[in-house]
Amino acid sequence: MTGLPADQVRALVGAVFGLLGGVWQPVHGRRRVLGLYRAVVLTLFLMRRNEAQAVAGELFGCSQSSVSRIVRLLRPLLRQATAELAGQVRQQAKRSAVLVDGCWPRPATAPAYPTCTPASATPAG
Repeated sequence: MTGLPADQVRALVGAVFGLLGGVWQPVHGRRRVLGLYRAVVLTLFLMRRNEAQAVAGELFGCSQSSVSRIVRLLRPLLRQATAELAGQVRQQAKRSAVLVDGCWPRPATAPAYPTCTPASATPAG
């Protein structure tokens, strides 16, 4: 659902938990509808798939407005938690091609071949 291995999701959840100061559920008032792990998975799912929040709410058993609040809170924290890695990827992309989500990006000057080609495939032409 997220495109990440379970250990990477757990590492992100731990990093976000640290950025939240070790507190996800409020001490007073209404509890959050999702636990932190599921909230992070929900946010990653939306970032990867670009689904409508109402669809994500149906999948995760909550309302669209709950999805909106969760994503608004967690997306900046996920960016912060992955900032160092994102910088490394940017540097690598300056030096050579980068495999993204299992697909090689198609260079503008490349011969015609599918835009999403497995790394083991070779361009046609």
